[in-house]
Amino acid sequence: FGTRAEVHVERLASPKVLGPLSSCDLVFGCTDDEFGRVVLSRLAYWYLIGVFDVGVKLRSRSGQLSGIDARMTYIAPGEPCLLCRNRVDLRRASEEMLNPVERQALVEEGYAQGLADPDPAVVAYTTMIASIAVASMLERLFGFKNPELQSELVFGIHDWRVVQRDVAPREGHFCADCSSWGLGDQTPRLGMA
Repeated sequence: FGTRAEVHVERLASPKVLGPLSSCDLVFGCTDDEFGRVVLSRLAYWYLIGVFDVGVKLRSRSGQLSGIDARMTYIAPGEPCLLCRNRVDLRRASEEMLNPVERQALVEEGYAQGLADPDPAVVAYTTMIASIAVASMLERLFGFKNPELQSELVFGIHDWRVVQRDVAPREGHFCADCSSWGLGDQTPRLGMA
């Protein structure tokens, strides 16, 4: 098919990554960091791109695993962003933007969480939710399912529960203000200082 893969070992907000991403029709996000989710949220509106964001979250109580949740969220103009859905921890996102020396100083002072903790292996669950995101994309492209698709599904894997969740964008937020949609290339990039 002439498919070409590009690998960029850079932060998502890097111009080397944002440039190629801004020309995509669809983006699948599976970042483990909060700042990456902020960037993906804004990318969808600035460049009028559909973004499928997936994630897996483990919960524990008293050192024991108490729950596994997998989430698939479709972000695009007309849908609420990840921030309006409370899917991004903005404090952690700002900590992730710091350089390693600044971040470590804040961790040592008790003002920031340690960010270098190893992540547990959840490949079976990320594979499952990624497959669901691809199925959602196909449904949206070819319309063989209800046209009023939910833009977010949360799967409680530990208890086999599925929740369809739809929320409204916050008033005045970039995802609710169509005058901020399709701004494309600008300085600062994605309207982020």
